[in-house]
Amino acid sequence: MKNKLLTARLRRDAATAALLTTAADRYTDFESDIAPLRDQLAANLAAADELKDHTDETPADHDDATPRQQGLRSQLTELLQRRVKALRAHAKGVKPEPDVELLGSLPTHFSALSRRTDTEFPREARRLLRLGHDVSADGLTRRRYSPEHQAKAEQFLHELSTTDGASDEEIAVTGRQALERLVKANDRLIAELHEFFAIYNDQDDVEALMLFDEWRTATTVKLRIGKKGASSDADAAE
Repeated sequence: MKNKLLTARLRRDAATAALLTTAADRYTDFESDIAPLRDQLAANLAAADELKDHTDETPADHDDATPRQQGLRSQLTELLQRRVKALRAHAKGVKPEPDVELLGSLPTHFSALSRRTDTEFPREARRLLRLGHDVSADGLTRRRYSPEHQAKAEQFLHELSTTDGASDEEIAVTGRQALERLVKANDRLIAELHEFFAIYNDQDDVEALMLFDEWRTATTVKLRIGKKGASSDADAAE
């Protein structure tokens, strides 16, 4: 879910909760039905507020790698490239036919590693370090990738995965996923609440119609566009 849509839906949820509180004396006919839904929406919003600190800036928004992380990644990349070269040479030298399965599992361009995000890179590094596990150490050493290179690569990967920056990134991703789940849960709550407020869409009852119009306004997702804060209505769908 894109950041702007996520923010717009949270504004919608907050506006809905505010209306449910301020207009409580106007929907007394359905108070017993609406109360638990209203309370759950309020609880979800409170939980969302706690999660926002972890989702203001996510890995998808910008690269926040520290100099130490960048250094570890650079050193690990060099070792991964050396390993890929050794595995490719081994696969091509297999008799009577080259190991096409191993060849197909190797990246065709080293630039593919540099394009990996900070989340994707450790996963790809782990995959490459496990790839060709059945190839003998001597076979790779002859192709300039020694057990010492492997040990160093695994050490760099471990350090990269346990730095504070990587931990913060994992927290950000987890927090954002939880926030998106809360917003989707709020969608369902508002849909249930709408069944009650739709009854107030009565052209013969001015007060009821006013309440329904306020409900419709509060529950509309509005995306803010442009520099001056102009807004446009949007569906709640992703």
